[in-house]
Amino acid sequence: MNIANVEYDDYTVYDAKRNHVVKYGPHRNKVLGTLDEVVDDESTGLRMYVVKTDDKHYSVLFRGSEAPGKAGWQKDWLDNDVPMADKILSGSKGVTPQLRQASQCLNRVMSEHKSASFEVYGHSLGSMNAQYAIANVREPSRIRGAFMYEGPNIYSTLNKQQRETVARLNSRAHDYVDSKDSIALGFSDFLGSVGLVHNVCSKDVHDVTKQHMWGGYQWNKDGSLIEGKPDVGEMKRVIDSYRRVRCASGMTPVKQFMLDYIQAEYMMSALVSDTCDMQRAIEREYEHMRACVEREIRSALAMMHTQLYALSDEEIESAIYQAGVSESQVWDR
Repeated sequence: MNIANVEYDDYTVYDAKRNHVVKYGPHRNKVLGTLDEVVDDESTGLRMYVVKTDDKHYSVLFRGSEAPGKAGWQKDWLDNDVPMADKILSGSKGVTPQLRQASQCLNRVMSEHKSASFEVYGHSLGSMNAQYAIANVREPSRIRGAFMYEGPNIYSTLNKQQRETVARLNSRAHDYVDSKDSIALGFSDFLGSVGLVHNVCSKDVHDVTKQHMWGGYQWNKDGSLIEGKPDVGEMKRVIDSYRRVRCASGMTPVKQFMLDYIQAEYMMSALVSDTCDMQRAIEREYEHMRACVEREIRSALAMMHTQLYALSDEEIESAIYQAGVSESQVWDR
C-alpha cells in the first residue's frame, strides 16, 4: 500500500530526466528506486510512473483519479470512471482509452527493458489501469507481482484471451478490497477477478473519501494487513454453481484444472489465515503469561526484602542467585 501511494506524488518528466530518487512509506524514508519515466497524457488522462530499482527490476505505478476540481479530473471521471462503471454493471465488453493506453505503455516499457522483471501498482482508476495492463501483457512470466487497491473489478469486460492471461498471473496478482468502499464494485464472484481478492477487515471511518484512500485499513502489530478470513463454505457454493451453470456443456481438462487450482488456492489462503490467527493468539498468550510471571517474581522479591530483616539486600540477592531463581535466570531457562 505504501508503494502504491507513491502514484499520488507529483512527479514530472523533468524529475525523470534527473533520475529523481523515489521514496515511500509514511515518512518517505524508504527508497524504492530512481524515477525512470513519467507518462502524463492529457488526451487520455493517463498518469504513470516507472521506477527503476536496478537493471533487473522496475516498478510501474498507475495514478488514480484526480479529485474533483483538480486539473484533469473531468478526463478521469467523465471519460473513464463513469463509462467503466457502466460497462461493469451492465456486463458490456471493452474499455476506455485510458485503460488501453495503460496496457500499451506497460508492454512498451517491458520491451525496452527485456531482461527485467516488473511489479505493477494501482489504486482506484489506477487499479483498473493496472488490471487491464496485466491482462494484456505479452510476457506474463516477467510480472513478478501486481498489487491493486480499491478499484472496480474489470474482469467482466475482458475477452477470452485476456482472461487466459489473467489466469496465468493469478497467484501473482492481488486485488485489495474494502467492502465499505463503494468505489470497489464488482467483486461479488471471486472466480471472476483479475488476481486473488483480499477482503480487507476494515473499520468505518465515516468519510467516503478517507475510506477510499485506505483510511479503513487496519494492521497487526507485525505490520501485516488485517484481512477477512476466507469463507470456505462460500467458496464451495460458488464453485458448485460454476460447475453447474458455466460448465454444463462439458468439463474440459482445462476447466477442471482451473477449478481445482482456484479451490486449492482458496483453501491454502484459508489455512494460512487460520495459522496466522493461531500464531498471533499464541504470541498474545505468551506475553500475557510472561507479564503475570514477572509480577509474581517481583512481588516475591519485594516481600523477601521487607520480611527478612536479619539479611542485607546483597545477601538476599546472593541467595536468590545461588538458588537459580533470580529474574534473569528464570527467563534464561
